[in-house]
Amino acid sequence: MTSFLLASLAAQAQTASEQSGFRQEFRLSSSGVPISITAERRLRQLGDGIWQMEVEAGALIGRVREITEFRWDQCTPQTTRYTYLREGLGQKRKASLVLDREAGTALAIRANGQQREYPIADSTTDKLSQTLALQCMLSRGDAELVVDVADEKGREQQRYRRDGEEVLQTPAGPLRAVRLVRERSDSSRQTWLWFAADHNFALVKLVQEEDNQRHEMLIRSL
Repeated sequence: MTSFLLASLAAQAQTASEQSGFRQEFRLSSSGVPISITAERRLRQLGDGIWQMEVEAGALIGRVREITEFRWDQCTPQTTRYTYLREGLGQKRKASLVLDREAGTALAIRANGQQREYPIADSTTDKLSQTLALQCMLSRGDAELVVDVADEKGREQQRYRRDGEEVLQTPAGPLRAVRLVRERSDSSRQTWLWFAADHNFALVKLVQEEDNQRHEMLIRSL
């Protein structure tokens, strides 16, 4: 279940995400798991143009926490640091990613001390911030939805396409949403994301399917 946790207005305006922070609550569920978990997704401004987004989910068996810090450059959250922590059942996994924007490099550091360095571009963001980039692209009506994503394994161009519109019935009420699907050529995993058209295209649902398993994240409160 935890793996899928891992997500501007018109030209004369700032991006919707840049105007203000948010605090959202989601329900996480997974096939084969009899309970659902509550997760929080928070965005806040730290000052000096730096933003921080955090996703945290916890249960009796453990917790997952992801944090990213970035600066906005048009529709790109230019990440400077990303960290990931998962612990539970006697196990702990931790990784961090430091992006040096001036040098144009990313340094991935794992808990076992392994390090990897590779080049990045001005458009490179991280896997947690990519949902903010997609939100911004939808807000300004971009036809092409491509996000340059860096993580501890390397860098990848992730492509999405519009897959229709629908009204979602959620604990936060009915939401008119645009559905995106990620285009993949090298994996059987399928990923869909829903963004609320009447709420500055905020992310409200995410579904991932692979090997007959389904994982879902659904908004509980905006």
